[in-house]
Amino acid sequence: MSKFSINTDKKIPSDEFIRENMPSFESVAGKVTMMKNPLRRLWQWGGGSAMIIAAAFSVYWFTTDHNNPAVNNSGLKDSTHCINAPIPEIDVPTNTYSFNAQDGGTFVTDNGTKIKVPALAFTDSTGKIHKGPVDLTFREFHKVPDFFRSGIPMTYDSAGTEYTFESAGMFEMLAFGPGGVPLQLAKGKTIDVDMVSYDDDPKFNTYYLDTVADKWEYIEHSTFTPAEVLSDNQESSDDYTFNTAQSQSSAPVETEKFYVRPEKASQSGYVFRAEYDKKLLPELAIYDNVLFQVDEKHQSFDPGLYKVVWSSVNVKKSKLDGLYILKLSRPDTTVKVYARPVFDAASYQTAVKKYNSMMNDDQNARADYKRKSDEIVGNRPQSISQISSILPSENIKGYRSISVATLGVFNCDYPIRVKYENIKPVFTENGNRFVPARIYWCDKSVNAMYETSGSDGNVSFEKGTRIIMWVVDNSGRMAVISEDKFAAATKKSNNPVFELSFLTPREGLKMLNHELYGTKFDDDIPATSEESSFTVQTNTNDLKIECFPNPASTTLNIRYSGSDAESVKIRIISIGGQQMTEINSCEPGKTMTTDVSSYAPGVYFCQLILPSGQSISQRFVRQ
Repeated sequence: MSKFSINTDKKIPSDEFIRENMPSFESVAGKVTMMKNPLRRLWQWGGGSAMIIAAAFSVYWFTTDHNNPAVNNSGLKDSTHCINAPIPEIDVPTNTYSFNAQDGGTFVTDNGTKIKVPALAFTDSTGKIHKGPVDLTFREFHKVPDFFRSGIPMTYDSAGTEYTFESAGMFEMLAFGPGGVPLQLAKGKTIDVDMVSYDDDPKFNTYYLDTVADKWEYIEHSTFTPAEVLSDNQESSDDYTFNTAQSQSSAPVETEKFYVRPEKASQSGYVFRAEYDKKLLPELAIYDNVLFQVDEKHQSFDPGLYKVVWSSVNVKKSKLDGLYILKLSRPDTTVKVYARPVFDAASYQTAVKKYNSMMNDDQNARADYKRKSDEIVGNRPQSISQISSILPSENIKGYRSISVATLGVFNCDYPIRVKYENIKPVFTENGNRFVPARIYWCDKSVNAMYETSGSDGNVSFEKGTRIIMWVVDNSGRMAVISEDKFAAATKKSNNPVFELSFLTPREGLKMLNHELYGTKFDDDIPATSEESSFTVQTNTNDLKIECFPNPASTTLNIRYSGSDAESVKIRIISIGGQQMTEINSCEPGKTMTTDVSSYAPGVYFCQLILPSGQSISQRFVRQ
């Protein structure tokens, strides 16, 4: 009998091996603009080589859809096909940046990631340059709880061997025109992203998620810049997220440029009451009852956003004269719009009197202005490197730069494959055997996550590592198994028994964060209705809404449970906030069907609203 040599501890392939086995240039050329086109030097390779290359290219061309090679016509469905959040209620929310396509813009996320969008960067599905309003949605994923919440696949296949990604950061970026219509990047246009990273190890690579083939595509070795280097070399940005003081000059400043002249709210405008710190907006500090009216001259505003029950409405000053940025937030999405301060009829006259009083005392006004401006200059962040102080984790190490030429999901990761010890855990609930929907686990010392189906139940890990495990059932409940419990149980048996104590999604996520990072990241967990400004007494632990099939193409089935209240409403809202439909005749447990065939492909939210104003949402995709 022949002898076989079996390698049970296969080494991770080198960068050279990955480059030799990575997909063809054509399969990724539409994703990024980071590599040189080898066909540009075709004339140097000789006639025989040219014929071989041409033949190979012809096979590729005629077996691939090239009706419009300059445009990715797949739309949003291809950006979400293999991304399935295990519990939509706690999915990582999006930040939305609204701007005019003709202007482009530069934005800084709350984490400090910088996004630079050039002018006229987008096309519609026909390839026509888009010149109207744009909603750019952006999500970041930096830690294990983010990977879990998003449902983004974290495995990588190289030469038939599956690896798990250790991550230095990921992001998802999409764009939409009016009505939530998906946009694509125009040929030759790129969006530059400097993503914050908590890991300065040079080993990481850049990948793009091909959601059609359901796999990650290797792009190139990750480009890393230390935080202090980027901060020192960067010019001042045009970001709309926060605004530093523009001048520290001691020269006299016109009072009118500091104290806002009162303006009466328009009866036909969209007016919000926002939360803000008067110390950070001293130009409004002399007033009470300030409202903020959406400025429709600088962007189109979807009336559907005005009907949404927002968890919070915050305001920051923009760099446009007299305008502010309203941040409308709820657990599943964030929208930012331009607005200006106004007063209702009852407060307007009082505000005018205060303004005139300050103007009459010009000397005091100037002194007060300089004092408050100096305070702001001293307190506000002066550069990107200082943003780390507001992050819910350790200080950022630097930035990983990616030039994006198609929208979707990118990561800066490293494929790992360790020598595993296998166990098959048994789970019980109240003493009865229980099979979870999914099983997740991670090594606390590595920023990577593993998962398997509950029916498979095989858990592999490296012996001696610090493992946290958690499971999810079909109704979205979570149970977290601590490092100590996991170690104690697996020490005794390869078939350890774990008694599960299930929690609500929010409670489970909070416990997972605590087990991994202590008290860090608690602020990253989406707020519930009980904790928002719209406080109600109803217990929502059992409230549930289901949407299927997901993705949907022609019809969507909706069913809810957990409330017997009358006058329940169900609304379908686009990711841009536009209300698509409303269902008023709702009964718990009854399946309702609605037609979505006329909807543009994209992401939508099915929102259940109780008479008390409380609501929950389920995300679905119209393909």
